[in-house]
Amino acid sequence: MERENIGAYLKRIIRQSGMTGKIIAVNAIVFVFFLLIQIIARLYLNDNLLEQVLGYFGVIADPAQMIYRPWTLITHFFTHYGFLHFLFNMIVFYFSARIFVQFFGERRLLSTYFVGGIFAYAVHVAAYYAFPLLSAEGPALMVGASASVMAVFFAVAVHRPSLKV
Repeated sequence: MERENIGAYLKRIIRQSGMTGKIIAVNAIVFVFFLLIQIIARLYLNDNLLEQVLGYFGVIADPAQMIYRPWTLITHFFTHYGFLHFLFNMIVFYFSARIFVQFFGERRLLSTYFVGGIFAYAVHVAAYYAFPLLSAEGPALMVGASASVMAVFFAVAVHRPSLKV
């Protein structure tokens, strides 16, 4: 039996895991990137570095500022602020996505994940304009895959409300 290196092993596992594994892998890569940013920030005593980099990945509540960073509409639902945020989102996503794919297929998994994140941004903007408290300190930054994960979870729950897991 031939031994494969870790890079080839990871590529093979991701390729075999389908869309669920690919989405989790992208989330994991972005999370590790932010861990490296935190380490660099500590080494260079730069407390603002993490917030500055998050500003390029998280989506801002003011749509007028989206003109300057349009990619954040997509990157915000692959970015997590803390380990538990990342861990619980990926655990819920893994189990929900496995059930989702059985009912709807992998192509719809990706589109549901994206639509959930975009819908969360729309609610974020609406809350920013509706509640003066949220707009008093300026537009807030939003990160996380929680809305995307919940979109997949709720799609399964609405499709089969009495499904036993």
